[in-house]
Amino acid sequence: MLLTTSQDDTARLWKATNGYPVGQMLFHEGGIRFGAFSPDGRWIATASDNWSARVWDAHTGLPATERLPHIDHVESVEFSPDSERPVSASSDNTARVWDIRTGKPISPPLQHARTVQKAVFSPDGRRVVTASLDRTARLWDARTGEELTRPLIHEKAVTQISFSADGRRILTTG
Repeated sequence: MLLTTSQDDTARLWKATNGYPVGQMLFHEGGIRFGAFSPDGRWIATASDNWSARVWDAHTGLPATERLPHIDHVESVEFSPDSERPVSASSDNTARVWDIRTGKPISPPLQHARTVQKAVFSPDGRRVVTASLDRTARLWDARTGEELTRPLIHEKAVTQISFSADGRRILTTG
């Protein structure tokens, strides 16, 4: 399946083999900036202009959680390797790690000085790295929210981040 997101407040699933829509559209009350499948394919997460992320059941298209709130636009959302925790990145200068079962934050907000563009889990799911317009990437403990290293500084905004497959290195781009 393919997932598309749109500023028309919807996300849609499509058959990758023929391009036909699958199931119902997923609605937010605001444009959807980003969407992702969980590694196990069970969940879809969406990031919206309505100041929230949301997790959906990929098979039924029904919401699996209430809105996962921020206090500004949500830029992106990604899943942990075990598919149990989404992490959302927001224009409210934070990233948040959520528990799918409760819809509650797991740790305190992962705080930056400006918009957090992206947040991703390490391959083992124990760490999160965030990329921000404040010219830093930061590495956090995914459970406690503790910052694990000094900020990784760029001369301009950090827009993308990625862990190596073994989790030993971080790639930042800006």
